[in-house]
Amino acid sequence: MSDSDLRTFYRHYVEALNAHQFDGMGAFINDRTTLNAEPATRDDLLAVQRKDVDAVPDLHWELQELIFDGDRLAARLVNTGTP
Repeated sequence: MSDSDLRTFYRHYVEALNAHQFDGMGAFINDRTTLNAEPATRDDLLAVQRKDVDAVPDLHWELQELIFDGDRLAARLVNTGTP
């Protein structure tokens, strides 16, 4: 994928997060992933995201910076919401 394609892909992921569309996350998150530097599954990650949204119903992710280096991606996001 080109940097442009990756940027578009990641922006769609953040849009899905902000819409709280967790059932469609299979399009963005591999079944085997990393959560807080530990091996995890997509279901583990989604459980954390769902719990966060349950606690903060208007939780919103704002993408502030996105950097690519080969097959690696770094993102800086600011989360806001009212608990």
